[in-house]
Amino acid sequence: MTWKDILWGVPRLKPDSLRYTEPNQFQAWSATNEIIASPKGSDLNGITALIPRRDDLGVAKRHRFYHIVGSSDSNFQRIGLSDTLGVYRDWE
Repeated sequence: MTWKDILWGVPRLKPDSLRYTEPNQFQAWSATNEIIASPKGSDLNGITALIPRRDDLGVAKRHRFYHIVGSSDSNFQRIGLSDTLGVYRDWE
């Protein structure tokens, strides 16, 4: 999924990690470009949804909702919005 000309994704083996590429370099997945959606290991699902908006990126777990704000790797921040609402996915 793209947001702000950056490709965002969740690694299959690290479901609590939000990884991203450099702007307009969709093949460059640096190991340092990672944001952890805590609490880490709270369930097997990890991040269940990415929701792009104009100025922020919504990141959901089953019982948590965050948003990512900022404009580049130097100032991306994870901000918690809810500790009770999230997105449930019914597949696996």
